Amino acid sequence: MSVVVTSKSFTDEFTGTGGGGVSYLNGGVLSKMEATIDFYSFLAAQNKILTFDAATKTITNSNETDTSSFLDDETLLGKGFKVGMIIAVEGTVSNNGAYTITAVEERIITVAEALINETDTDCSIFDDTPITALDLYYNLIENKLPESYLSLTDRDAIQRFTVDGIDATVTGTTKHMMISSSSFGWVTNTLTNPITGSTNEVTIVGMGITAHKQKFRIKQKFHIAPFFTRDQLANFQDNFPPDYFKDEKALKYICRIDAKFSFTDPNIPHTGNSIETNGLSCWFDQNNIKSKPEYYLTLITYEEDITAIPLSRIDLNKANRIRMILKSRSGKFEVLANYAFDFLYLPLSENDYINTPDTTLRQNLMNDRKFGNLFSGQNGEYFGTDYQVLTDINIIQIDSSTLQIDFKIDFSTFLKNILKAKDSNDRNYAIVITTQDSFIATTTQTDRVPVLCDVQNMDWNQDDTTLLEAVDTFRNYHYPNVDSEPKNDIAGYEGDPIYSEFPFRLETAISGTTPTLKIAGMQIVAIKTGKTDFILEEKIFDVSQVRKLYNIQTINIEETRNFTYTNDEHLQYNKIKLQRNGAFDVGTKKGFMFSYPFVLRYEFWNQVILLAEGARYNVFENVEKVTNEWSNYADAGWALQLRFFADVEGYDGHTTHMFAETAITARKLGNAPDMGPLFIEETFYYDETGVLIGHTDDTNIEGGTIVIGGRTRIVSKFTGNPTPPTGTTSMYGYFFADLEDEGGINLRRFASSEIPSESDSPWSLTDPDGAATSTRAFGNARLNVYGITHATIEAWYDDRKEKWSDRRTMNLIYSRIGFFTGNTSSVREFEDGENHLWDDNEQSLFEP
Repeated sequence: MSVVVTSKSFTDEFTGTGGGGVSYLNGGVLSKMEATIDFYSFLAAQNKILTFDAATKTITNSNETDTSSFLDDETLLGKGFKVGMIIAVEGTVSNNGAYTITAVEERIITVAEALINETDTDCSIFDDTPITALDLYYNLIENKLPESYLSLTDRDAIQRFTVDGIDATVTGTTKHMMISSSSFGWVTNTLTNPITGSTNEVTIVGMGITAHKQKFRIKQKFHIAPFFTRDQLANFQDNFPPDYFKDEKALKYICRIDAKFSFTDPNIPHTGNSIETNGLSCWFDQNNIKSKPEYYLTLITYEEDITAIPLSRIDLNKANRIRMILKSRSGKFEVLANYAFDFLYLPLSENDYINTPDTTLRQNLMNDRKFGNLFSGQNGEYFGTDYQVLTDINIIQIDSSTLQIDFKIDFSTFLKNILKAKDSNDRNYAIVITTQDSFIATTTQTDRVPVLCDVQNMDWNQDDTTLLEAVDTFRNYHYPNVDSEPKNDIAGYEGDPIYSEFPFRLETAISGTTPTLKIAGMQIVAIKTGKTDFILEEKIFDVSQVRKLYNIQTINIEETRNFTYTNDEHLQYNKIKLQRNGAFDVGTKKGFMFSYPFVLRYEFWNQVILLAEGARYNVFENVEKVTNEWSNYADAGWALQLRFFADVEGYDGHTTHMFAETAITARKLGNAPDMGPLFIEETFYYDETGVLIGHTDDTNIEGGTIVIGGRTRIVSKFTGNPTPPTGTTSMYGYFFADLEDEGGINLRRFASSEIPSESDSPWSLTDPDGAATSTRAFGNARLNVYGITHATIEAWYDDRKEKWSDRRTMNLIYSRIGFFTGNTSSVREFEDGENHLWDDNEQSLFEP
């Protein structure tokens, strides 16, 4: 070899040059080391019998017994002499001096300069051609493996640095080397020039020339790598070492130096390597000699920096405040102790760290780090750059056995965007802290441990409220209104029908994906501060598999509620629908409508859940019997809400949960209204001959008498001034009948003064009353107004339709009146009709 490594020593960032250095690699994974390599180049043919011929300008090995070659021979201590070399001849009488080789054969060298004829013994030829450039190859490989400079991380790349313009005689000026590889993915150094790949952490300086030996010194800073490869995720998660760290195995440092006369010459004149010395190195939570580690982690916690809300792992979109507690088994923590603090991203795609022409290993793995002793408000090495991760690091010595590390992980926008673009399972990270006893003063340390503090898959709150928006608000229609003057909130008496619409828009185009509405639904929910919501009823549509046409889901779903009292002209009060509605489209946001009919429930006899399950629900703390009688919850301090909710899948498969709510006020029969004229109600029951057979008043609201197996004329009288209050136009009324213990909102039978009942209704119209000031009967019930004294709602009820009297002695008859706020000339002209209850700007539906 014509490059001879005379010494190779290693120091580390903990002890530095004061540690004295060792001749072998000695550090754990992620440790920052410095190698010092002293070498010289030397090529000589020594102690030869040489004949010099002036006519041919040749130098011939004239010793018949010497079989060595000038071209390539181990005895030359190099790769052989080459054309263009400047040689020095010594040991002759007349030919000592410098010559330039013009040709080389096995036993003959031809030179350009004149020679004097002579034959001399004990002569020597030395190469004195100045070394001006070199290549440094290095690698960390398993101790027993053969020489190779293919990177263990960037596995398709050769780990090589190059330098030009060097001179062994210039001893005071260092030259920076640069990366000489198509990829930077193996480089652990910080680059001073990312374009050329130059780094001030790998340098060379001339050390003079002695006895034709051109001497140099290389200093190379490097981190013990690989830090991570795709196949090692399980090694991190389960914390077991990869093969080259198992048992007695370790990595060693090897290098090869090719010294050149010209930077671009592919024919290497001088080369040499250093590959024999084994190393000591270790995996996480180990020391180099694999004894029980001195340092270990006992606690790591996460919280959002600003709000202090606890987190279970890193939220990459937030500033994360993290606390760790590190322990020393033997109380080795001292004020002067140093710590190396590292963050690593663990990519699952090799494309992130293999063949990366512009980014280094540390950049590819987002390896921000900080080295020093007790920090106070310090930041990572990449603070303020595209690769910022670690900020506001504070290390506090609690006692000699306990160390508290507080810090923030706050990704730069550049890194956030990279991580957000990854698959949800490809955001794994590791946090590592390395330390050793501060009293260890030599590089032959034994207690340094890289402690693996946490390995998780980071997350981020990808909720995107722009994916779904309300067109306006809830549109709530009170029976019998269909499409006029909707209100946002809901108020009424138990038994009132409601038809609610929620129009919304779904975003159909965001960067990288097409959002999908997965589910949409409506709920009636009882809520109370500090208590778990109690769902009284709900309907959910799963539309995640509905096909898309031009990126728009073609949703058209409807489902009947099985309300028996709704006629064909008013199916809105009987159909739950989720439909595409192009009228609401705005740009890439496409319109949909959720329609939900329901009834303010009154069924005090029907339990929502079994009393035996009471311990599972907060609502039982306040409501003795959890039934379908909704006013019961308001009486116990709960509030009712109509809730629209939806799940929308956006970027990265993340689902954003969204909802909107509006208040429901459900009043019990007999409660006074909030405003407006008051009425005293009483109901009279007559058989077909006109005989009064029953009567109820405010002391017996639910009751009365019907003709079993026949027809009963039922008249509800409302005493009070029926003149429409300001802002209203006219009165309306309705009945419904139900069967206690067996009935409910799907069984009851309905009659209105405005809308005809279903075809088989037990309700039918009575004849007009000539004494009435006005009468209206667009449906199966008649509304009569008598001046300013009272009004009635009346209808025939035929027990033969349902035959409820055969099953129960108690039939329930309910009656209602209310005021319209719009045109009431015909039900089909209710463009502005409204019977919204207890709104500040509207009159009420009244029942004493």
